[in-house]
Amino acid sequence: MDSVWLTETEAQIIMQHALAATPEECCGLLVGYDQTVQRVIAIQNVSAHPKTHYLMDQGELARYLPEINGQGLDVVGFYHSHPNGHPVFSETDRRESLWDNRIHLIIGLKRNPPHFAAWKTSKGQVIPVAIQIQKRTTTQHRTLSK
Repeated sequence: MDSVWLTETEAQIIMQHALAATPEECCGLLVGYDQTVQRVIAIQNVSAHPKTHYLMDQGELARYLPEINGQGLDVVGFYHSHPNGHPVFSETDRRESLWDNRIHLIIGLKRNPPHFAAWKTSKGQVIPVAIQIQKRTTTQHRTLSK
């Protein structure tokens, strides 16, 4: 099974973003290399129905993508929350997944504490991905301006 690696700090950033956005869904980028997340970037949800759907702000994406590429990093994947549900990769998530072989990390807030699950899509298939939360020293952590 594939894995995505992120730090406890990055997991907390995603959780705090999800809790702050409730009752709406939050969304953002997982930035790094291979399947190792080096940075989490919150992106504004501009969906017309933010309580049940997310749509990343295209202007923010256009601003961050050149910076990410310029630092030799890549979009490892995306994250979003399900404020009133479980972290299940829905049919809508599959249908709207435009980047193949990227991680889709979902945080479900229905349980306490909230919990994560991840998948990736490849050639129309949805593949479960293990989440590895680790400690990382500061010298291993790259940052992007925000």
